[in-house]
Amino acid sequence: MIKKLILSFTLIAAALSSEAQSNTAAQKPLPIGPPQKNAIFFADSVKISRSDIQLIPIDNIASFTVIENKDAIIKAGYNGEMPLAYLETKAFARKRYQSFLSSRSSEYASLLSNKSSEEGIIYILNEEVLGKSLERELAAINTESFIATKVVKGQDLPSKYKQGDPKFGVFITTKKL
Repeated sequence: MIKKLILSFTLIAAALSSEAQSNTAAQKPLPIGPPQKNAIFFADSVKISRSDIQLIPIDNIASFTVIENKDAIIKAGYNGEMPLAYLETKAFARKRYQSFLSSRSSEYASLLSNKSSEEGIIYILNEEVLGKSLERELAAINTESFIATKVVKGQDLPSKYKQGDPKFGVFITTKKL
């Protein structure tokens, strides 16, 4: 069972690391192998069945974590006999990082309140422009790692950060962990 979960995690990690996927890939179910009767699955903090998790398209996944350490599982409220698999969708991760960054920066909160989406916003984390996996990167920011956020208008962005025609750049500085 552990080997199958590790294989599942490896397949998901490989899918997440791929920056370019076709439209047909977005329709494929999550490739996590045969059912594991002894695993407990969560998607966006809600307990779900294995069949439900297989319906989530790979392109919608921000992160996937398997916890097998008995102490960690016990802390989560389970008896420690079954591994826990946590999946977080990009939409859920986006809500989390937007809420966190808004609570730390009134400038960022104001930017989000004036826009219906993140279109035209680029995120720069520790001097690197984030690409397609930005939800995973930004959702990992927490109170221990966060240092600062600064919002810059697109025309004021240094040229090395301009990709396309951004309306705003959000610079985020975190501690190197």
